[in-house]
Amino acid sequence: MSHPYYLPKKYGPISIGLSPGKHSDTIFGYGIGRTITVVYSCDSLGTDGSVLDEEKQQTIKTWIVDEWEDKIVVDDMTSELDSLKTLNELGVIELMIMPSEYNCNLKSSCKYLYDKLNTLVQLISRGRCWIVEVEILEQRESFGFKTERYFSAHK
Repeated sequence: MSHPYYLPKKYGPISIGLSPGKHSDTIFGYGIGRTITVVYSCDSLGTDGSVLDEEKQQTIKTWIVDEWEDKIVVDDMTSELDSLKTLNELGVIELMIMPSEYNCNLKSSCKYLYDKLNTLVQLISRGRCWIVEVEILEQRESFGFKTERYFSAHK
């Protein structure tokens, strides 16, 4: 029986904005930094001797940046969603609306990244690699940190 290989890869920090919720003095959002760690796995190394080559890792980084970097991330339950959509249409902000099965909290964001990135990794590696863990470290204000992990049930 072969033992799987692992590759942890850190992306970020990336800057995103979140909707403040009902009990905040902020009207539209506040900024946070998120550092994302993805743990890749495979049963056999690629032809270059790696779990996931640099080009494929760059594809993942580009997807994360395109999806979240410098955007206000909201879900369909955001109280000011219509106003935010208007600002997005006017080009004042860039808005990323999470699909309806997810929301903006850390746990759901981990699951969202796992679902999207695992599909992408399996596609670009032709089924040789998968993701076993996604972790998001979130920094708020000056020193507040919060971490959430999502683990795969794969293998």
